[in-house]
Amino acid sequence: MRNITQQEFEQEYCIIKDLSPDKDEKTYLAMRELSDGMPFTVVLKETSQKIADIYETLGQMWNPYIADTYEVFTVTDNTKTRYIAVTEYVYAENSPEKECVSLFEFIEQNGVLSEKTALSVGIQICKGLFEFHRKGFVHRDLKPENIMISKYDLQNPEIKIIDFGGAKHLNFYHNADLTVIGTLGYQAPETLSSRTTHHADIYSIGCILNFMLTAKEPSIAMYENNFHIVRIIEKSTNEDPLTSLF
Repeated sequence: MRNITQQEFEQEYCIIKDLSPDKDEKTYLAMRELSDGMPFTVVLKETSQKIADIYETLGQMWNPYIADTYEVFTVTDNTKTRYIAVTEYVYAENSPEKECVSLFEFIEQNGVLSEKTALSVGIQICKGLFEFHRKGFVHRDLKPENIMISKYDLQNPEIKIIDFGGAKHLNFYHNADLTVIGTLGYQAPETLSSRTTHHADIYSIGCILNFMLTAKEPSIAMYENNFHIVRIIEKSTNEDPLTSLF
């Protein structure tokens, strides 16, 4: 992890937009000039040292369903040291309107997905998290807004998972999490009262699958048309982590 000064940071990156105006740890849309002189759009995410280490792990993993992490560095000025992860700006290839489209916006624009399409997206999310989970991490904030469309196709969209700012390395010696991370409607109940496990992400995936088929959270409207899909959603969103693990 390299260290640069604030002046060097400003020379390397041109900030285009503050994507988190109400947060202390900032996320920026920025431009950087490549070695051939071409401008390159990236997302800069300020993080804690612990999360910076997770992004460094992501930088060593390549997965087609996770936004790339290009670099993690520290910026030192007179008062403090900031940790910044440089990540992929996921744009939606072939999008007819917006350049950047989340799964939430995709469904908002086009309506609920077919069973085949929803299952395809769900499989991509699972494939994206498999290696991340295997290394002992959990995302903790999976939701339609953190799933970006990388290929805009109504029948076969492709996705990438973003925003690992709430992720953590599992520590089974801790009885409970001290900080609650997640979004209501997609957050496993266990994260509110006990130690987070991989089930927290499985729970969220079940909620996302239900959302793709109903445009609603399971607590508001549960998908009912296909018994097998209903069982997947029910098993994923079971409040008992041990019962609902696949």
